[in-house]
Amino acid sequence: MQSIHDIGIIHPLIIDQNGVLLAGGHRLLALQMLQNHHKARFFEWFPGGKVPVRKMPFTVESNPDWALDIEISENNVREDYTPDEVWAIAERLREAGYEDTPGKPKAGEKRLRPALMTITGKSERSIRRYLNNREKRTNETRPSDRVSESDKQLQKAIALLQKWETSHGQKRRETTLAKNLPNILKQLQEGLK
Repeated sequence: MQSIHDIGIIHPLIIDQNGVLLAGGHRLLALQMLQNHHKARFFEWFPGGKVPVRKMPFTVESNPDWALDIEISENNVREDYTPDEVWAIAERLREAGYEDTPGKPKAGEKRLRPALMTITGKSERSIRRYLNNREKRTNETRPSDRVSESDKQLQKAIALLQKWETSHGQKRRETTLAKNLPNILKQLQEGLK
């Protein structure tokens, strides 16, 4: 449920012509849990409650062998993600508060690389290579395509403030700042647009 909460659904559910679920049972359960426990987030990802579904052109009754093939292939074959797809998933995870930091994770910290490994089925080495190669390519782009130093600093400030938001103390100045923090973060994020 956590990955669907953070980045939405990557693969649609698969049903037959009668609406019988052929593949995606775990996703369906996670979607139901998300809808029950995090309604706002569910409707943010799935406006109107519409979840991506792929409808196959047959029924289980008319073609049980095809239905079984779909179920088996769904459970045995993972999509082979391209480096760009891994990068896109990483960006969505970063937006959801996942961090790519070295060392032992602090309590409550969501780590980027283990999440990417789980979602994509790639090894830590592959994930590290994909992310590092993309960083190199980004840094080698034309100057007009580069993120300005100012934007980088704003991104760092936003990340630090979001981290502080979950761990601030109880002093009066800290609680006052914490109340205003959502507006401050919104203004900083608008500055990046």
